[in-house]
Amino acid sequence: MSTPRFLFVARAGATDSAGFLWRLIWSNNRELGRGGYSAPTFGACREAVLTLRAHYTEAVGRLIVDEATGHWTWRLEADRVVLATRGREYLRERECRASLRTFLEAVPIALVSDHAVAIEPRMVRR
Repeated sequence: MSTPRFLFVARAGATDSAGFLWRLIWSNNRELGRGGYSAPTFGACREAVLTLRAHYTEAVGRLIVDEATGHWTWRLEADRVVLATRGREYLRERECRASLRTFLEAVPIALVSDHAVAIEPRMVRR
């Protein structure tokens, strides 16, 4: 069986205090979800994942539709704090709901890394 994992990302060249993000990815490197906010340190980012794992069953999954486009996305909240969100949009509500369900199933079994990987910001094409 393939095992999902939490990937910690250090934003290369970040000039603010929000230099670390986490993503939950499947073994094929497809993203299942990501952190609701960025963190100033690797330790704080890793702690956010451990908090998610400890409290995800108490959190509330919210499906959100963009009225202008009709596209769906989700976020996971606890005490009005966004713990996780989906990095893409869906054309159908049922696909969005299935994505949230897959994310929730992966949280307790995902491996948690002990290091971050650095990425370069994407180049903007003109």
